[in-house]
Amino acid sequence: MILFLEEGMTCGGSGVLKTIKFISSLLDIIFFVVPIILTLLLSFDFFTSLISKEEDIQKKVGLFIKRILTCVILFLLPRIVTFVLTLFSSIGIEYAECVKIAKEGSDFSQYDLKIPSEYSKNSIDISTNKGKATVKVNPSSGTSSGNGKILLIAGHSFSPYCAQDPANTECRPTTLKYEEPVETRKLVQLIKSELLKIGYKNDDVDIVNELLGEDFNDSSTSKSLYIEAKIHRDELLKKIDFSQYEYAIEIHFNASTNNGGGTAKGVLTYCLDSSCGGVSEINSEIRKAVINTLNTNDAGVITSGLTNLNLLNGKVPFTYLETEYYDNDAAMDIYANNRENVAAAIAKVIKKYYP
Repeated sequence: MILFLEEGMTCGGSGVLKTIKFISSLLDIIFFVVPIILTLLLSFDFFTSLISKEEDIQKKVGLFIKRILTCVILFLLPRIVTFVLTLFSSIGIEYAECVKIAKEGSDFSQYDLKIPSEYSKNSIDISTNKGKATVKVNPSSGTSSGNGKILLIAGHSFSPYCAQDPANTECRPTTLKYEEPVETRKLVQLIKSELLKIGYKNDDVDIVNELLGEDFNDSSTSKSLYIEAKIHRDELLKKIDFSQYEYAIEIHFNASTNNGGGTAKGVLTYCLDSSCGGVSEINSEIRKAVINTLNTNDAGVITSGLTNLNLLNGKVPFTYLETEYYDNDAAMDIYANNRENVAAAIAKVIKKYYP
């Protein structure tokens, strides 16, 4: 549901981010103070050399050169660090984003991974405060005996709203044939429509973007659970009672490039741990259902530090689905021709586990 960083990124939690911030602040001081000191020392060396004997000047040349080299190294060091971070980024390791978040932020508690102790038990009790029945979730199967609601989440959002993300990960390219926020909204609406066809009532299924005030017919009203959780977390938790949901699925589309022309294709899911937060079986079935519908690749499961469980107190089972690669026009053309079938396949699996 909510990735406070890009998919799969955690930066190691608040402790690491605080350490990065401390080191960054310390380096800022060093880069400011040390050059001043070296400049003063170089000036002192220069003027003393004017009045020194020739043999003394020769002795000071070595020290003079060392101080000049130190200045050059200090000048180049930030650029060397930036270059190294760029290299990491090019192979998918976004340390640069972690450094940016650490330098600009102050409260990093939202980046901590909180794997609930309930996952080690045989069931998870989800007691609601709106008179709903207690939901028991079996960690291995994700099956439920509760009567809670289904929550659908469309990932990402449109400009200018998406630009509020301080980590700059929310906005998606707008020049490609397929845009992720457009596709996520189309699919969640179709999934809800399919769920209604197979027995769910309208009040049984919520789309979180609409709860946040988005009108899907007007992109200027764009809302994102990710943005709201980062900027208005307290207000969000007061506005939406997440404990009323017994299952949630967040829809995304993947990308292998930033400018289109990608060739990767396939379906994958993200999970917090090997049990996928109690929904390992439904995750697998949904992924396989989409794969079979599109005849595409199985990109598998990524066990990664998703912080979205923090918002739901780690007690609402969810599926995080990367449906297809939106930068691969050929793969997306196939998907677009089967969009309704994909929605129906997903709805059928949801119905199986949460009737």
